[in-house]
Amino acid sequence: MTYNEMVDHYFFQLAEEEHIDRDALTAEQQLALAEAEQQYDARLDNWNRDPDPEPVPHTEENVMGFYKDGGEWVPYWQDNQPAWVK
Repeated sequence: MTYNEMVDHYFFQLAEEEHIDRDALTAEQQLALAEAEQQYDARLDNWNRDPDPEPVPHTEENVMGFYKDGGEWVPYWQDNQPAWVK
């Protein structure tokens, strides 16, 4: 198993919350586990972060398309919010 495969293996073990016997690991496996933990923690940090803290104002220039509401065409934007919500 290559080093990158070990990192991936430990990353998925962390994600599945499987028990990892740290005392039985070789030095290289411990390094791979440490890197997997860093990647996993970074993934969790980014998961909780608001992807767009500053919403883009809805203007005619950034309309993604239109949908029909009753008999009226209503614009929608990338964040998928109709104009009347904003």
